[in-house]
Amino acid sequence: MDFDPLSLYTATPARDATSFASEPLSSKVKSPPLKQSEALGSESARIYDDICNDEENDDMVPLHILDLPLLRLQPPYAVLVIILKLMAPDEVLNFERHPYQQSAKRDEDTIFKEKAVSSNQLQEALPWLVKNSSRLRTPFQLSCVPHLASALRSNFTNEYNAYMTRIISNELSWLNEKEKEEIHSLASLRISENCGRMAQPQLKRKIQLAHLEQYGRKYIFLNEPSMTNDNLGLKTWGSSLILGSRLLREGQRAPLLQTPVLELGSGTGLVGICCCLMGMTTTLTDLPQIVPNLKKNVELNSLEANSSCVELDWSAPQGSPVYGKTFSTIVVSDPVYSAQHPYWVVNMIDLFLKSNDSQNSTPYNVLIEVPLRPKFENERQLLWDLMSENFTEMESDIENGFDDFGEMKFCYKRFVRK
Repeated sequence: MDFDPLSLYTATPARDATSFASEPLSSKVKSPPLKQSEALGSESARIYDDICNDEENDDMVPLHILDLPLLRLQPPYAVLVIILKLMAPDEVLNFERHPYQQSAKRDEDTIFKEKAVSSNQLQEALPWLVKNSSRLRTPFQLSCVPHLASALRSNFTNEYNAYMTRIISNELSWLNEKEKEEIHSLASLRISENCGRMAQPQLKRKIQLAHLEQYGRKYIFLNEPSMTNDNLGLKTWGSSLILGSRLLREGQRAPLLQTPVLELGSGTGLVGICCCLMGMTTTLTDLPQIVPNLKKNVELNSLEANSSCVELDWSAPQGSPVYGKTFSTIVVSDPVYSAQHPYWVVNMIDLFLKSNDSQNSTPYNVLIEVPLRPKFENERQLLWDLMSENFTEMESDIENGFDDFGEMKFCYKRFVRK
């Protein structure tokens, strides 16, 4: 494949990297049935109460590597697992981590629930933390870690990675085998998360789009396995966010969308999922290695009823379950990152789009969204030239957007058959 993933990257100015229903977890810890002196010991309880009186601004003080548990003190499993879980990056909202807003702080219970920290783990960890930690000794102080960890990861990357490496290389002889395995696994994840998008492990992306709520949803959820050079479809790209936003914004107005819809190169399925939410019977397609995750994302958003996910190799469409079928609308986003792709894309559009029908006054549309990447001008122009042979351009628009690789301009075009 004549594709370099670095060609997707566009340098942008550095930004501040700091970001931050059941019975409350912290209430179980802060106000247990036992007195503090019984739960922590009288001396620990006295220290604990002093800390609680002086923790008001802990969320504003930067976190340092030396604030984390020292391995030579043999921190118990509960301490290590809590710290490693709290150090995990926040879930991705669109293409950014949740911003930390002073006016809208998440409460302790919400944070612990999001990070899968249990009340039992907190209860077990607090006595050790009160005795051995200079900074992280109360539920509130622990709840500040996710917000503060982002700056620690970005400003002290070497120290952060070195701390995680020390955990991985340590035999952790005071823990049992199952506990060791989990701690080593979590530390490995924290390192990979800090090594750029191409090295990051699986993530769950939460998509928030304008007008989504009028279709009964607040978010779209997308699972993204670890990204590799040959499986770029396992990632959500900015083009799909822009095209999905357009579809939701313009709704079902004629002549934009008609059912059934075919999405080419669905990837994680964002555009196809938007079509499903709008009531369109939608077929999402991609290569065999991409389809399992595509199906998972459709299920994640409970849209199996009016959708299907099938394999479609643009170079050999005869083997696809959709071969021989035609569709009223074809949507495709970011399909060109190889010299051969423009030919394949246009062939698929010509093969699967319905022919003009004199009895149907509404045209059958092809909706294409592509990023204006500097290194792909020739491929984009070839795509438009090939489309112009049998299709008429009806709309064109340039929009600003971004994805994990930086800011970008995107080009939208709508075509119909000549």
